[in-house]
Amino acid sequence: MAKRIINQIITDKDIVYQDSIGRFAIHIMHEGLWYPQSHMFYKESADSVIFTENGTGKPTAMSRAKGNSLVFKDKGGRMRPVGLDSMVMSVAEMKYVNDEIDKMVNYKWYDHLFLDSRMISTDTVNAVFKDWKGRGWNYMYKMGIHKLYTFSKPILLRNGTFCLFYYGYSCGGLCGYGEFALYKNENGKWVRWVAISSWIS
Repeated sequence: MAKRIINQIITDKDIVYQDSIGRFAIHIMHEGLWYPQSHMFYKESADSVIFTENGTGKPTAMSRAKGNSLVFKDKGGRMRPVGLDSMVMSVAEMKYVNDEIDKMVNYKWYDHLFLDSRMISTDTVNAVFKDWKGRGWNYMYKMGIHKLYTFSKPILLRNGTFCLFYYGYSCGGLCGYGEFALYKNENGKWVRWVAISSWIS
């Protein structure tokens, strides 16, 4: 299942990826989950929003409004519109997701996760960049590595309807991108639903 999800999301060919995820990515994921406990994240199209409980153990109040929309009461007591295509993450789900992120510290990927791909150990990558003045990206380029991926194990929610997934890549000292996002399974295809957090170098 994880391989199928990742291959749908990461579509680059002939990639090189690390066998485990780094602490920076784990921090990005945890930090991204903290934010929506106080704020709402809207899907890229205006029909969706993801938000969490208000900390009371019960979902934020919602009631049907006119037309095809819902409204919810925010912490200030104001009613705000929400698209029908929305998701409320429960406290139990938030705990489950954070626990799954913590477990990723010890998770190892296997080789040939992608077609014509190459895996490199995180220990090797750390050794190369420990002395970045002497080796670093110049050494990686000589080894034929021009883009290096790292990614999380997908975290499935709601009986496989949604998943949370982080991926990032580096391609030089000031070259790279990473994103932690919620994906929705739509007719067997994983569609990016909302970006929770991202970085760019």
